[in-house]
Amino acid sequence: MGSLPHAEVRRADGDLLFSERVTRRGWGLVETDAEGEFRWAVGGEAEVEFHSLAAAATAVVARARGAIAPGGATQPVRVLLNGARIADLELPADWTDLELPVSPPLLRRGANRLTLEFGRPLSPAAAARDARPLAACFRALRLGPARPLPEDQRPLRLELGSEAVADHLGGGWSEPRDSGPEGGGWRWAPAPTATLEFQLATPADRRILVTARRPERLASQRLELWLNGHQLSGHDLGTEWSTLSAEAPREEWLPGANELVLRFGTLLVAEGASRSAQVRRLVIETAAEPALPAGQDAIGPWVRQGAGTSADLFRRLPEGSPHLLLAAEGPGGAAARVVLDVESDGGELAEAWRGELTDDRPRRVDLSAWAGALARLRLSAVAGGISWRRLELEGETPS
Repeated sequence: MGSLPHAEVRRADGDLLFSERVTRRGWGLVETDAEGEFRWAVGGEAEVEFHSLAAAATAVVARARGAIAPGGATQPVRVLLNGARIADLELPADWTDLELPVSPPLLRRGANRLTLEFGRPLSPAAAARDARPLAACFRALRLGPARPLPEDQRPLRLELGSEAVADHLGGGWSEPRDSGPEGGGWRWAPAPTATLEFQLATPADRRILVTARRPERLASQRLELWLNGHQLSGHDLGTEWSTLSAEAPREEWLPGANELVLRFGTLLVAEGASRSAQVRRLVIETAAEPALPAGQDAIGPWVRQGAGTSADLFRRLPEGSPHLLLAAEGPGGAAARVVLDVESDGGELAEAWRGELTDDRPRRVDLSAWAGALARLRLSAVAGGISWRRLELEGETPS
């Protein structure tokens, strides 16, 4: 790798993208557009070598978007600090703010190397007018103070396969595991419950996303998300990785310490080991809109829902003529086959709609029969996985 530079990142907010005092490999030249400066990461790997005088916990902070090949959805990125994996990411085509906590001994006082490994850099043909094998575009990459849940809506992202999340883990977790050639670290939840803890400065409407799957030897697995003693949602886990979503209104949060509990319906005990599920990632993001705004409720899509799974959303439906607007696609851009069931006020689940969804033709489902009720909305993937594009509750909110 050659010798490291003698320049140092002397403050916690050291710039790694544009500073002349660090060494970069696998990066393009500085470019400029109407929003400011940026650099492309080119090829399968990009590195930054730097010296640091930091002796406390900090974070790698970035603003980036993936270069996506035709037919793709994201750009896989593995982030390593001094050879240790700190995150496995899926960068979308839209600009995304990232904050990855790091602390000693992962971050060294002295020489450090930050490595970004890209799963699908573009071929020159896919890059069209640009012949470079583009992987991702960055507007910012720096060391910054760790903020468990910043007020500027940057999400808290916990990669369960990383040692860097140790401060957030309560009970019910295994040591981190690596998926090998499959990519992406994770942890077993070897008990009926697994707990995550984090600090929150002020309550706000937020969305929680959990990426998980059940063991193949379990015929079914139910996952419930409980925040500070209150249930937010319920989901059926499949054997493929799925990212499940739950809305968490501001009244469910506490200023200061908060506790998220993952409760599993079935515990597999075999060969001297117990296992409920594999969990890869937790994301807490500030909702773009309040959980129940006047006029429209953006429920927030899953990144992906696995084949044969269902997920529950608990909502107070608007009075009048509420509708649920749905748009999604299946594997390879094919139509997604979906069933929507509704249960209100302790009654039985009733099928509200069954059919196929595509990304370009949203479906508006009439929920007038349950207007004004506190309802459970269960969305099930009948065959194949689902990539959600739109999931919005429309209508007048009850006063």
